[in-house]
Amino acid sequence: MASPITPSELILGKLLPHLGISLLNVVTILFVADRWFNVPLWERLPRLLALCFLFDLTSLATGLLISAVSRSQFQAIQIAVFYILPVFMLSGAYAPIEAIRPISYLFPLMYFCRAVRAVTLRGTSFLLVWKDLAILGGFVLIFLYWAVLSFKKRVA
Repeated sequence: MASPITPSELILGKLLPHLGISLLNVVTILFVADRWFNVPLWERLPRLLALCFLFDLTSLATGLLISAVSRSQFQAIQIAVFYILPVFMLSGAYAPIEAIRPISYLFPLMYFCRAVRAVTLRGTSFLLVWKDLAILGGFVLIFLYWAVLSFKKRVA
């Protein structure tokens, strides 16, 4: 409450440690997939890391936004549940989305899944997934900007 840092510095301070842990998890998972399960990822590694980095940033920015607009931990959990469940069901991560495609464009997970499928299954280059990367970057900017604007220091 008494710290001289700005809301954007506080949001960045919350974001960076979690981003580091998430990226460490991603690298570990990709290493295990490549070495243990013989999934050929080594030549696609830069593309997968870029996609995972942007999706991690999007997910963390979404969480920070939910945290910034919530008045309590209980309210944040409720908002997160009602956000995450539709995102997973409507993104195409678990089921085909042909019938609900217009709604699925509202969620970052759809762009991540589409790009990761293209990279891992077809070995596509950045030139073919640049739209998905740009849209994920847009989500990051919008959610972080919104979180900074919504953040208010308050007594717990």
